[in-house]
Formats: sequence, C-alpha cells, structure tokens
Amino acid sequence: MAMKKINLTPKTFSVIAILCLSLSAQSLLAAPGDENKGTQPATTTQSKGGWFSGWTWKWPWTRDNSDPELEARKQNPDLAAATGMTFVRENIVEKNGDDLTVKAKNGLTHPFVGRIAELQQLSTSILSSEKGTVVYGDSGVGSEALIEDGLSEYLAGPDCPSRLVGSRLVKVDLNLLLATGGSQLRGVFEVKIQNLMLDAKDAAAKGETLILYLGDLSSITSGKVEGSEGAVKYIQAGIKSGAKVIFKADFKQKKEFLDDRKMDSFLNAIKVEPGQADLVLDALIANAEKDMKAGGPRVYTGALRAIRELVPTYMRDMGEAPGPEIDVYHAAYDLLLRHREQGSGELLDLKYEFERIQREIKSREADRQFLTRDDLDWKDNEEKIVDLRAKEKEIEQKLQKTIEVSKLMKQYYANDDQIRMLELSQQTGKGSKGAVLNAAEIAQIPNTIELLKQTNLTFKEKLSKLGITELKDLYLSEYHVRLYISKKKGLKIEKLTTSDQKMLADLEETFSKTVLGQDEATSTAAAMIRRGESGFRLSPNKPKGAMLVLGPTGAGKTFLGETMADVMFGSQKKFKPISCGSLTDPQTAKNLLIQWLTSYLRENPRSVVLLDEIEKMPPDVFNFLLEALDKGEITDLDGRLVSCREAYFLATSNVGQELLFIGSAARDLALELLDDEAKIKVGVKIDNIDEITRLVAEFQKKRVEAIQKMHQRLEVSSETVGVPKLPEMLADDSIFFDALRGYVNQMKTLALLNAETPSEADAESHRQKIADVESTLNQWRDNLLEQLPEVRAQLTQIHLGAKGKAITLAKQFFRKEVIERFSEEPVVYNFLSIQVLRQLVEVEVEKFKNSPEVKNYKLEIVLSDELKEFIAREGYNPESGARLLKRRVTALIIDPILSYSKNHPLERGMRVELDLPQELKVAVKADKRFALPQRALDELFTRSADARIAEVVAGELNEPIPLEDTQLSFVKRVAKEIRVIFDRDMKK
Repeated sequence: MAMKKINLTPKTFSVIAILCLSLSAQSLLAAPGDENKGTQPATTTQSKGGWFSGWTWKWPWTRDNSDPELEARKQNPDLAAATGMTFVRENIVEKNGDDLTVKAKNGLTHPFVGRIAELQQLSTSILSSEKGTVVYGDSGVGSEALIEDGLSEYLAGPDCPSRLVGSRLVKVDLNLLLATGGSQLRGVFEVKIQNLMLDAKDAAAKGETLILYLGDLSSITSGKVEGSEGAVKYIQAGIKSGAKVIFKADFKQKKEFLDDRKMDSFLNAIKVEPGQADLVLDALIANAEKDMKAGGPRVYTGALRAIRELVPTYMRDMGEAPGPEIDVYHAAYDLLLRHREQGSGELLDLKYEFERIQREIKSREADRQFLTRDDLDWKDNEEKIVDLRAKEKEIEQKLQKTIEVSKLMKQYYANDDQIRMLELSQQTGKGSKGAVLNAAEIAQIPNTIELLKQTNLTFKEKLSKLGITELKDLYLSEYHVRLYISKKKGLKIEKLTTSDQKMLADLEETFSKTVLGQDEATSTAAAMIRRGESGFRLSPNKPKGAMLVLGPTGAGKTFLGETMADVMFGSQKKFKPISCGSLTDPQTAKNLLIQWLTSYLRENPRSVVLLDEIEKMPPDVFNFLLEALDKGEITDLDGRLVSCREAYFLATSNVGQELLFIGSAARDLALELLDDEAKIKVGVKIDNIDEITRLVAEFQKKRVEAIQKMHQRLEVSSETVGVPKLPEMLADDSIFFDALRGYVNQMKTLALLNAETPSEADAESHRQKIADVESTLNQWRDNLLEQLPEVRAQLTQIHLGAKGKAITLAKQFFRKEVIERFSEEPVVYNFLSIQVLRQLVEVEVEKFKNSPEVKNYKLEIVLSDELKEFIAREGYNPESGARLLKRRVTALIIDPILSYSKNHPLERGMRVELDLPQELKVAVKADKRFALPQRALDELFTRSADARIAEVVAGELNEPIPLEDTQLSFVKRVAKEIRVIFDRDMKK
C-alpha cells in the first residue's frame, strides 16, 4: 500500500512543537501542593519564578517512597548505586516469614501423629548434610503436614535432638514473595533470595539454627519469572555456606528437577509413603479429639473406622492416605453440624418444595386466562391445581412439624454438648476457655449437669410424641460418613434397609419385567448382585461381580447391563459400555482400555462396566483384565492404583453363536409342537404343517451355516465340537410327518363333510362317512399324541446340548485363567423367540404412548394379534437380532396413526385399533371417548342409589355399552349431570 506524502507548513509545524513541549512540561512538573503528598525524595527541584513559578521539577527516575519499584531499586545494590540511592537490605524472614515453631509451642498447628521414621530422616538431613532437603510423595500423603505440623512439633517437643533444641522453623512462601512489589523487575527476585540466604547466615552467626521451609520446589524452578535460574544458584550457594533449606514436591517434580536436572547434587530427597491403616486411624482420632476439646459434638470411633474402610474404595481419586480420610472426616463433621442446624437437611428441602408448589399453583391459575374448556390442556391443568392444593396442605403440615422438631433437637444437642464440657471441666478443674475454676464453681457443676439432663428428658418426651425416637445427629456416626460419601459420589452406600433387602430379594422379578426371555441370565445376575450388595462373598478384594454372557448379536446383552445399572444405582449413567472391537491394535489397545476404565472408575467406583465382544481383544489386554478381575485394582498410566472392587463387570461374546443358531431353531420347533399338542388334545383344528416344514428346513440351513462359519472364523472343527443333528423322527418321510399329514387331512375332510347338507336319502350314508373320518382322525390323533412328547424331548435336548457345546467352545477359545477370573459360570443368552418378540412389540408401543408429546392424548392403542405377529417376524433376523424391531414399529404403528390424523384429528382419550388386512396394509380405526377422572367416578358410585345405573353411566363415559334407546337417553342425561358436578369441583 503506497504511503501518502504529507506537507507541513511552517505554521502547522510550530503548533505541533508547542503542543509537544507542553506535554513534556506537564510530565516533568508536579502541580503546586503535590509536593506535600507523601514523602518527596531529595532529587526534586523547586522553580523560583517565571512561567513555571510554583511548580516542582520531578526527574524521570524519581518515585514516591511508597512505590514498589523504588523499594526494589533500594534492595538492589547495583540499581541503588546507579540512581544515587542508599542500599538497604531487606530482612525477608522477619517481613515474609511465618514462625512454625512458635505456632507449635502455642498449640496452633494441626494434629499430627506417627511418621517417626520420616521425622528422624528429616532431622538427620538437617543436621548432618551440607545439602538441602526435598520431601516428596503422592498427593494426600501429607508431605506438607510432615514439615509444617510434624517437624515444628518435633522441634518444640521433648524428643527434639539436643543439637536442634532452640531451632526455628520458618516458612517463607516463595510464591508470595514473587507477588510482592517489584519482583516482576529483572533481578529483583534474585536479590530477595540472596537476602533470604543472608538472613540464614546472620542467624548462624548469632548461634541460632534457622530452618527455612520454602514451599513448593516448582516455585524456583518453573522458569516463569525472570531470575528464577539465578535464584536456584543463590539457594545452592546458601546451602553450601550452611543454610538449612526444605522444599516439598510431588513425584513429577522430583523426577523433573532432581533426576533429570541433576539438582540432587545439593538436595536430599525424603519419600513419604501412603499412610497405613493404623496411621490413618490415629490421625483421625487426633483430629476428633481436637474438635471435641473445642466444644464440638462427640465422635463415635466406629465412624472413624468407617472412614478408614470406605475412603480407599470410593474416594481414592482425592489422593493417597491419610489426606482424603482427614478431608472426609472434616466434611462428615460439617455435615453433622449442618444437620443439627437444619434438621438433617429436611427442613430446607420442605421449605423449597412448599415454595415451589405455591409458585406452580400461581402459574397454573394464571394459565386459566389462556385456556378454554375445548383445549386439550384445560382438564389436565384443573386436575393438577386440585392435586397441588392437596399436596400444598400436606407439606405445610409436615413443615410445621419439622420446624418444631428442629427447635427441640437444637436445644437437646446444645444441652448435651454443654453436659460433656461440664464433665470435662469437673475432671480438669478448668473452664471451656482454660481458666482455672474455684471450688464453688466446681461444686456447682453436678447440679447444673443434673438440671440439663432433666431438661433433655423433657425434650426427648416431646420429640417422642412427635414421632421422633432416634436422634441420629447426637454424635458423629457411620451414618454421617456414608451419607456424605453417597452425596459426594452420587451413590447409595448407606447400610441396607428393609426396603433394600426386599429389592434384592425381588431382583429376578424386577429384571424379568424388562429383560424378556432370558431367565438364566437374569437369575445369574440377580444372585451375583445379592452377594455383592450384602457383602456375603468369599473374595472382598475382587470386584463385586463379574460374569461372561455368550449369545447372538441383537438379543439384548447390552440391555441387561443397562437394566442392572438402572435397578441398582437408579441411573443408566452408571453404565459404561466399552466396545472391544475398537481395541484390535495390539500397540494401543491396552493403554486405551486402561485410560477408559481408570478415568471412569475413579469418578464412578460403583457402576456396571460392559466389555462388549471381548473375544476381539488382543491377548496382551487379557493380562490386564486378569489384574482387574483378580486384585480388584487397576494401575493407571501414571502408576497410580484405581479400585474397581465396587464395580460389576459384564463381558459379552459371540463365540459359539453358530451353535446357538441351531439350538434356537430346535427350541422354536419344540414350542410350535407344544402348541400343536395342546390344540390336538382338545380337538382344535390345526393347519400349520407348512410352518413346521419351514422350521425343519430352517434348522437344516442353520446347521450348514454353523459348520461353515466354525471352520472359517473360529478355526474349529465341527466334528470336534459335535454339531447337533435333527432327529430322524422329523425326516420328511418319517412316521411322525405321516401321522401329522394324516391328521391334518382328516381334519379338513371332516370340516367339509360337516359343511354339507345331505338329502334324506343320503343322510345315513353321510353320517357313516363322518363316523369313519372321525375314527381315522382319532387314530392319527392317538398316534401323534404318542410321538409328540418324544419329538419335543429330542428337540429340547438339542437346544440344551447346543448351549452346553457353545460354553465348551468358549472355554476352548478363551484362556483357562480368563474364564476362572469371572465370579459366575458362563451364561448363554437365548435367541429371541416369537413369543418374546410379540412382548417386545407391546413394550415399544407402551414407550410410544408414554412419550412426552403422545402422553397428553391418553390414547388407547390396541393391536390385533395378526399385526403383532407380522411386526415380530419382520423386525427380527438372526444376523442383527431385534434391532430392526423399532423401525418396524415406527413404520407399521406410528406412521399409520399419523396418516390417519391428517383427516381425523386425534382427540384426548381416543381408542385406536390397528389391524393387518390381507393386502398387508395397516388399517386404523379410532373411537372417541370422554374419559372422566377416577375421583368423579367414585363420587358417582357413592351418590347413585342404583349400582346398575352407576355402572351404566360409568360405561357410557368410559367404555361404550350397547343400550336401548330409552336407556341411552337416560344415561346421557345422568352423564350430563355428572359432568356439571365435575365442572363445579374444578372451579372450586
């Protein structure tokens, strides 16, 4: 882009020059009176007259004494000399230090127990080495507590080594030092570190031992501040000249700075291991004693033991012991205090719910101006207002009771705490603030305690009358610990209640409502969950349960895992599906699976993990899986352990599904023959020989496909496994088929004869023909009933044998140690039978009816048996299972209803019937009905003198009943009166 040439005239140039001079003068002059603000340095000059009279010259390097940059220049000898200032060395220890030894002597440190070996190593490093010290360990192990609390108490206590008696442990936070004025300038941070080392040297010259705790090692090695590299050199020089310096670090910092950058030449490393169980309990007891001495509620030791046991399982993502345990203790203690103030949180919940209901009532009443009685939402809105009014009254009563209970409890708890503190004062002779009590005050204590106890008995009687028999918040118990962890992790880990035990007992029934046709799998899963949740298991260090499910694709194996998570944890968010088909690369598969599992289980320790198509995992990944299933722990990519002992593992595999194809064909044929046997026994006509022939042909086809696939994919010989064959009794020329054809033909002949109307002359001959056919039919019938049980038994044996052979094949395919790591025997998932598929169609229709948009219409959708059968058969194939079923339901149920609604608008309470005529098009028939609420019907039955009239009216309003004209007019008149009563109630 070309630059424009600007021509300045002499006059323009003069104006610009004058403006520049004016601005420069303003920057160099201070206004009159400004020289009195603050303390002016000696480098300013007063103008004595002329245009600038009364102004003070202020040189560019001149600053107020309060300016941090000026302070920084003073502390830097080179900068001070360059600007003519006097160098003043700052005492960093006195200005920025925190004397931890003084805190320890005054009892202001946090409770610290154990770690004797680490303290001795630390004192030895301070005394005997010309090196500084780095204390490092995992997050939560207490590296900082070891220095700030442990070492300070050690130095101030009686066990301190004689050479360290009188030593001072001073914490100087280098991050805070970086934030002070002037540290952003080049070289200033180095000067402050140099001054800090000089402070240590001055202390040594006076015969004092000054131990400097400088916080995190990364504060001087991160390289984010100019001079940090020089600061390291000054610290190193100070250590060489006798300064005692301590840092803390984590594993990553230790490796980066000590191992990689060779800083171990002037720093000793002391590792802090995670606390063992005894140390954790001691630390918790020490914290509890401190809180109780301060006048807080009592702490039950069982609660502390519960923390020690539960935190490693549920809260290990917070770090290593004892840090998370102490954090959980303080959180549970705070929860107890809040419960005392708010009535276990119920008071706030009730207040919020009461206000929410009031807001909703007000909103719905305001909506009346937008609705008419012809609107679909009018009736729902009025019903909802009535229900909300009733609920509002119920909650208001409960809220008033809760407020009264909360007041009584707060008084009871306050008295109980006061009793405990008075008992302590009676033992020690000191008051709550440490003041010594005189004899009269001590003598008065028993009377005060007795009075408080009597008052609490009165409170307890009042609470008992209000239905409160248990005071859960009297002291910190296991209940509060479990409640806090449950809320923190979104889990239910409170102890099993009666309702929980009933839920576990009814698991099979619960599963069978949603997981259809898989009784063996649901029974195994239910037994596994019962053992896991009750704690009645032989290996508590392993996952709560692990099972391997074999079966065809699309049969619902994944849905079993979703149902387990939904039933046990109340949400399918606790279900983690992992497709092992994406783990085929041996180089990345293991790390990828570890990353997926550890990141999920760290946040969701109680969950259901699905390993789908486990046979596709590389062999190396199986070794990792063995560790997880055997030890209940997984080592993540950073070397940290993640517990999976509270998780359920569900592995699925398609190995052996070729054999299961054959078994399912045999089972379907056996079910068809069972249905025929029942019909033959009662003499009902059967005409399904074509269906049986089709099933036999399907069996033979699946057998051929199974042999081919086993040879190709599994590289297993069909002879080795033993592929089942169809019984000879089902051959096309077998006695059974002859009997079946004979029976069907005789049934058809008999039907034709019964349809004829013979003349009087042929009547006797016609009756004889019928008798002969019936005789032959009975012979075929007896023959069939004799052979059918044997045929069905052989087919059932094929079905069970195919399942057994599939399990055998899986055990050959997977390594023995992999199979043995599962807590359950391998389970076979059945192919979906036509009966189960019909049920699934009904389930999908119910889901559609309960969807948010359709639910408001309250449709009654009725499907004919023919339509259910057609959708079930069209929505299933062995290759993809029942995945096509939803598509068929959409095409054959939802779409026809929508097509019908184009010309016939859907109305509330409509009955929709769907059928499948011969041309295979869905026919829709809709019937409009008026649906009266149940409580209006109850009033109708109560008010009516004649129960039959009430029944007829109810039928007219809900289910159309055929009536004579006179009856119908009467019923409609009564129904109109009932509608008036209903409308009147709605207005109220």
